[in-house]
Amino acid sequence: LNDLEATFTVDKKHIHATGLSQGGMMCYRMACDKELSSRIASIVPVGSVMTVDESKCDASRPMPILHIHGKEDPVVAYAGGIAKNAPYNARVPLPSVADTLRYWKKFNGISADEKPEQKTVGVSHYQHYASPKNGADVSLWTIDDGGHTWPGGKTPPVIGLMLLGKTSRDISASDLAWEFFQKHPLP
Repeated sequence: LNDLEATFTVDKKHIHATGLSQGGMMCYRMACDKELSSRIASIVPVGSVMTVDESKCDASRPMPILHIHGKEDPVVAYAGGIAKNAPYNARVPLPSVADTLRYWKKFNGISADEKPEQKTVGVSHYQHYASPKNGADVSLWTIDDGGHTWPGGKTPPVIGLMLLGKTSRDISASDLAWEFFQKHPLP
């Protein structure tokens, strides 16, 4: 970030992060880092979960999050644990999407009793939890038959389809991320 800011004109209120799989895990890592969380406005992890131990998450502020995940993800299991197609060198139990978002809803000051705004598009389901005090909303797109892919992105070849699962055409992760980023500048 320092190099980019030194080289280009950067709107410091609109530095956001997104990524698929380990890139999404990196987003959660940045959200938990005391210094980076003060510079990153919001995150959109796709097909990932938070792998930072909750007791070591040292975020300096609440973080707006839009999480996108396929329920049939064979690499990072939606329900947690060890996914059937997890890479050999990464066969460790991972938390669930629900556990990841439960942590961030609590951290962002969203009541456990909060009822989400909901909508459905095809086989994709949206839940939005508005943060009452600080704009650090937590949202989730769940794709019922989605795999370990970027919704709206290219469909993997046959071997990829066997290893990664289906790519949703109901939603575009790129469009949703852009829309989310525009709504959540750094305070």
